[in-house]
Amino acid sequence: MRAWPHGRHAPGVAQTGAGRPRRAVSGYGLGRRPAGSGGRRPRPKRRGEEIVSRPQTVAIRRADQADAGALRHLIAATIDACYPAAYPPRAVRFFKTFHSEEQVRARLRDGVTLVADEAGRPIATGTLAGHDVFGVFVEPTRQGRGWGRAIMAELERLAQADGHTEVDLSVSLPSRRFYEALGYEIVAERTIDVGEGQRLDYWEARKPLPPADGRDRRRVSDDTP
Repeated sequence: MRAWPHGRHAPGVAQTGAGRPRRAVSGYGLGRRPAGSGGRRPRPKRRGEEIVSRPQTVAIRRADQADAGALRHLIAATIDACYPAAYPPRAVRFFKTFHSEEQVRARLRDGVTLVADEAGRPIATGTLAGHDVFGVFVEPTRQGRGWGRAIMAELERLAQADGHTEVDLSVSLPSRRFYEALGYEIVAERTIDVGEGQRLDYWEARKPLPPADGRDRRRVSDDTP
């Protein structure tokens, strides 16, 4: 686990599903359904280092240190827009400190950070470190269009390709329904005292991953032919 104070990684995302706080919506940075008029969304295609997705103006790629400032701005703007309706002021500040540019740079160095670009600027991001996912955010004006789901799907694919059998993450107050819809199960409730009688509540959640080859794992006895 990428630990934060009190021994657990921070629930650093803003959800866009049911229960989101901004204008009665918004939140953990994750879109709930693909944009479009009901047709099946094509799976992303690999093109070198890039995963090309619909609409064609947006692509998900691996971020590098040159993206740190822009990603920090995206995350801070999303927190400012989406978190105050769900958390007290000191908790909001805690989130912003946890997602400082220094922390963003550390994740770029130590994990895999993905970014979705639109017209040359980032609109969504998320990080995988081992089997932990965190720092998933989608620009508020781009929420609800499937980019959060696309980021999550690729992070899970990368974890699976690395041989991990599950993904762990932390769930903020507005984001529970979204993550449960993606197959994550709440495994623990957590609270951080952020001072002055205020607290930051969140959940720990987990999702099992199928084997990378797509086959079911079965226990095979020693005498199996």
